[in-house]
Amino acid sequence: MLEEMETNVYVIITTKNRPAYAANAISSATAQTEPAASIIVVDDGSDRPIEELIDPKLAESCKFIRNENSHGVSAARNIGMGYVEGKWAIFLDDDDWLSPTYVQELNKFLASSDGNVDFCWPSRTLVYDHTGKRVETNAPKASAAPILTDKKALNSLMETGCSGSAYRVSAFKTVGGFDETLVVSEDRDLTFRLLNAGYTGRQSVDARVYIRIHTGDRLSTPSASTAQAESDLLVLSKNADFLRDNPVLAERYIGRVAKRLWARGYKKEALNALNTLCKINPLSLRTQKRRLWWSIKLKFY
Repeated sequence: MLEEMETNVYVIITTKNRPAYAANAISSATAQTEPAASIIVVDDGSDRPIEELIDPKLAESCKFIRNENSHGVSAARNIGMGYVEGKWAIFLDDDDWLSPTYVQELNKFLASSDGNVDFCWPSRTLVYDHTGKRVETNAPKASAAPILTDKKALNSLMETGCSGSAYRVSAFKTVGGFDETLVVSEDRDLTFRLLNAGYTGRQSVDARVYIRIHTGDRLSTPSASTAQAESDLLVLSKNADFLRDNPVLAERYIGRVAKRLWARGYKKEALNALNTLCKINPLSLRTQKRRLWWSIKLKFY
């Protein structure tokens, strides 16, 4: 069994100018069947402090950290991690929320892992604000095989994000936390660096996070397509050796990045990404066909 403190998790909520959403996220963290050790709310430059805009009783349950000027979601998360005194921390975006049994299920999962896991991600339910529709994205339970060769675990990993994921604090700090220069793919970059450093990731299937799908900006996804494309390209560059050495993961990630770059108008960069992927996985017919079609479109359209 793990030491008691190791399953004594903290929740870090990052927020900006969304008090109603933040209150819902905080409420989900306070209503756990097994309480978190502490709830840390990082207010990243809201026009008016979030602490002043939510129910005082709810505010009393949290430790608030306020940035007078916005530093970005990655910096906000790193700042929050600096206040964690335990061994595990959960990140939660302000527009998402945890299931009531999340902490309980995470504790059970960590205990059953016997210390052999360094970061984990939950099952997710996508909740569409404008319709109320809910879509569960459970992946099949991952086997005990290494994540980089386990396609079930890989599929699960590629469908998740930072919000709702939990990290061993020592592993997070060893690899330097989130890259604060990135506006997108900061979660993938952190995952690659953790795996490259020898840390182990698994899905905590019975823990669940609810991801709100809405039309407003997400704190972690600014609308500037140029900044998003540059972040994707930087993640590819930083993790080129790691992706080359892990072709199964490269196939999923680089393929997705190439499609995003193409959609944002970075067509040459998208084609270069596919060229890289073809070198890593020369037998991938899907990548070869897409590269051929994009080459034709780039030349003649």
